Amino acid sequence: MEKGQRGIFDEVQRFPVARSYIKQLVADGRFDYMETGSLISIKKNVEDIIIPSEEDKVELGPLDFEGFLWATGNAALADLIVGCFQSGHPLPDPLHRKAGQLWREYMLVGGMPQSISAYLETSDFAQVDRVKRRILGLYREDIMKFGGSDASRATAIFMPFPGNSPSTRRSSRFPRPRPMPAIASMPVLSSGSPMRAW
Repeated sequence: MEKGQRGIFDEVQRFPVARSYIKQLVADGRFDYMETGSLISIKKNVEDIIIPSEEDKVELGPLDFEGFLWATGNAALADLIVGCFQSGHPLPDPLHRKAGQLWREYMLVGGMPQSISAYLETSDFAQVDRVKRRILGLYREDIMKFGGSDASRATAIFMPFPGNSPSTRRSSRFPRPRPMPAIASMPVLSSGSPMRAW
């Protein structure tokens, strides 16, 4: 590595002793380091090591719709949505339709970075679904492996959510989306503007 580059310790929970060595690497000063891993197993695996004081924690969550727009190359639309919301003005119709289509895509893809990445690479919702199911499987494994005496209770809470239970996956059927009504047939506000919903 060259000076100024960053070293990444991925899945650091699998080798917790590596976390204690970070102190010496940071003191060396030539490089920055980043650790990634599952919070459940990281908390479980730190019992016998000293966590370096140089470690800053950043909790990452799924991307929201604005993050999805950025990831899909629609940052200008995200900024326009925010601006229109703040000013109280509607989006122009073509942009409203585009935002609605992207919102529906976001609802299918979700906010997990790996599922968004799979969608950007393949544009295949089936591939995205496989990625999400694999991630959920890893969550279940982490719960069972590191949940200790609370594993069965945590699993009982986690499994009923749609997509987590094998029985739910088999029985879920989503209706076909209904076509959007023409603007002329939509209810009209007192100002004369058609009402629109995302």
